[in-house]
Amino acid sequence: MGGHQVWCAVLCMHLNCLLWCGLDKALGVMLPSLTEQFATKMWVIGWIVFIRSGFIHLIGPVAGPLGVKFGSRNLITVGGFTVGLSIIAASFSTSVTPFAIILILGAFGVSFTDILTRSIIGRSCSKNYALAIGIGSSGYALGTFAFAPFTQLLLDTYGLRGALLILGGLSMHLGVCGALLRSPQIDGRTNYQPLSSKDEDPGSSNEDDPADGNSRPGAEKDAIGCFGLAVCSRSSFWIATSLYLCNRLVADLWLIYFVAHAESKGFSARDAVTFTAVAGLASVVFKLITGLIVDRGWFKLRPALILLTIVNTVTFADAPWVSSYWLMMVNSALCFGTNGGICPLMDLLTRDVLGVELLLSAISWMEMMTAISFFSLGFYPGKIYEQTGSYDWAFVSMGLISILSLVALFAEWLEGQAGSRSRRALKDSGV
Repeated sequence: MGGHQVWCAVLCMHLNCLLWCGLDKALGVMLPSLTEQFATKMWVIGWIVFIRSGFIHLIGPVAGPLGVKFGSRNLITVGGFTVGLSIIAASFSTSVTPFAIILILGAFGVSFTDILTRSIIGRSCSKNYALAIGIGSSGYALGTFAFAPFTQLLLDTYGLRGALLILGGLSMHLGVCGALLRSPQIDGRTNYQPLSSKDEDPGSSNEDDPADGNSRPGAEKDAIGCFGLAVCSRSSFWIATSLYLCNRLVADLWLIYFVAHAESKGFSARDAVTFTAVAGLASVVFKLITGLIVDRGWFKLRPALILLTIVNTVTFADAPWVSSYWLMMVNSALCFGTNGGICPLMDLLTRDVLGVELLLSAISWMEMMTAISFFSLGFYPGKIYEQTGSYDWAFVSMGLISILSLVALFAEWLEGQAGSRSRRALKDSGV
């Protein structure tokens, strides 16, 4: 794939991230309106929004095989149009159940685009990888920056249904962006076939001879190769997954519940939207600067992750004491900004510990693990609010989730130390 197509993939990833985060933020801004429209509780709507995000992650493992079968370009194009159509269809829902089902059905387009474009960039960028991922994922931040005030304007001007219709129409641009890509042959060969070849012993190719009446081992090997299950047997995969899960979970919880959190502290809806817009701008700056600094070697990857994680944890932990306008603005900028800075470093760490060949499989299964956490925990900030009348302690608990990623980094360091000792022992023994 040529350089032009690499940057087309970056553009496609950027727009996908813009819509992913932007629609989450838009639904977060609509949370009070949707609660009133469907005559239900706020935590129910919040959980539905989070289930949609969780479903985006859940279907990740099928992205690779479908990309091989139909081509990345076709899959992203069809998925992009489906995202827009689902938002348009959801605007006509009269109860909460069809609203939830329609949103979830449209989620696969976002998932496939995210995984396939990240894999394309990871295979093709030997240099400036963190910067490319930073530019692509900066769509998350721009989605927060642009969609929050834009959605509030749409609600004030056109109401809930009109806002959803316009957002659905804008989302269909993802399908147009997917048409800019090509589906090169390496889409299918670089990621899955090598996994099969590793798992199969060349000398045992006749093990699954139908004459023996035992074809199940061959089928299992095909499944492992096709879906990239072999990556799940590596401890480095679980370390990278833990880091990714902690960062994504708190980032998405913040996106969905921050506006309601700010309003519960007495800020107006416009103030809350202003805070999220500033936070989105800060995230763009953090993503680009962090990617550039790490790519140039001015700051090492793991110390950068530790520093950003500590700052991010503090911005959640101080929620009960942040009540003034300017403190709220600075806190939200640092919180979402550090989340944004961590994002490109996650992909860089994953490629570093697992290699390019396993990148697509790793990303797919990491997304699925994230989905499980989303389904399990997506409702709890709203539930805490129902019980206490405040989101403060929900945000403090998000800080505890964020700090857990340091445990995973420590485990990765211990694994590296153990590997170094083993190599030294082998060298000393002359093996």
